Amino acid sequence: MRDDGVVQPILGVAPMHSAMPPTRYFGGLVRSQVEHLSEVLWQSGLRRLRAPALGAVLDLDSTV
Repeated sequence: MRDDGVVQPILGVAPMHSAMPPTRYFGGLVRSQVEHLSEVLWQSGLRRLRAPALGAVLDLDSTV
């Protein structure tokens, strides 16, 4: 996210100088917190999606 000019505006975050602060923060979460965060983000993403046009495909790629 540090240099990603597309993700930053979508998430509403300022450019980061280092990836360590979020890494440290999220690295301290326990499993139940990760599962809760995942569910909240998933529901938030679903609310933002518009109904697709007939024949449209949504391809979610998790490749890093």
